[in-house]
Amino acid sequence: MARPGMISVAIFNFLNRWNRFLLPQVLLQGDDSRWMLAQGLAALSVSQGYAGDYAQLFAGLTIAVVPCCWCTWPSSARSSRA
Repeated sequence: MARPGMISVAIFNFLNRWNRFLLPQVLLQGDDSRWMLAQGLAALSVSQGYAGDYAQLFAGLTIAVVPCCWCTWPSSARSSRA
């Protein structure tokens, strides 16, 4: 009975941890080698300015989004059967 709720909590927890941005930004100031994926993408887009390499940026965004889609796909398939 608690299984759907636990699955929802697990998915939201995964997405929250995957997309975290602010805490590592504050704790890892100046240490570019230990950045999270979201921080690296933000730094890439800011450093390119208006003349950005969109192929590189979208490749990084794809790498960032695929695990989130992979995590939520089984639960959406399971809920559509019910």
